[in-house]
Amino acid sequence: MRKRVCAAWACLFLLPFLSGVEAAQSENSCVNCHRDLPANTFIGAKYQSWKESLHAREMITCDRCHGGNPSAAQKETAHTGVYNSGNSSSRIYYKNVPGTCGACHRRDYNFFTRSAHYAFLEKTGAGPTCVTCHESHSTRIISPQQLPATCEQCHNERRGIKPQVPAQAQILLLAIDETSLLARVGREQGSKSDPKRIKEWREISGLMGTIRDEWHAFNLGQVQKGIFQVYDRIKRLLLQEK
Repeated sequence: MRKRVCAAWACLFLLPFLSGVEAAQSENSCVNCHRDLPANTFIGAKYQSWKESLHAREMITCDRCHGGNPSAAQKETAHTGVYNSGNSSSRIYYKNVPGTCGACHRRDYNFFTRSAHYAFLEKTGAGPTCVTCHESHSTRIISPQQLPATCEQCHNERRGIKPQVPAQAQILLLAIDETSLLARVGREQGSKSDPKRIKEWREISGLMGTIRDEWHAFNLGQVQKGIFQVYDRIKRLLLQEK
């Protein structure tokens, strides 16, 4: 009896640590069906990419982007409201992607809609969307190393659309990453007992959030200005900590 009790408590302890995929499998027919598809098939490969993603860990399943009825057991019923990506009624139709992502990522969406990229997308149906940088199933965060190849699809000498942008954007994204690291280390190692210092580190975190907002608006000038301001404040605070 004692062993059973211990086992029960162990299960209760481990339950919060189950992956999003495992938790979703018990109640989501999309996950239950797609997980059994071979990895070398189109949908099977998409599932394999998704199951390692942040969305999977947060239990954001197929239906949130594709529609459908994840509680239905029958394939036809489960697929009700799911449209091919080439159908303008689909949530993942090219021009609908920002709004689909923006249903959850509202702040990023609001800033993206201020960008020239979004205006071009709305006008022509061609141009970057959220998945251009973040991918649709793996939900990656693009790295500075990966960025130029993505930007150069449009920004190149042949097309004559600001060919200097890929290099500029790469440098700025690297600066964002490095400045964010400095801010995090400084906040963790700074004078936690000093309310004034704590307030300043919190303000720096807020400024980093503003920089990321401007990044999603692709306002590179404002991003650069913000990084210079944050870096100067971090340097001053770190010198005071010595």
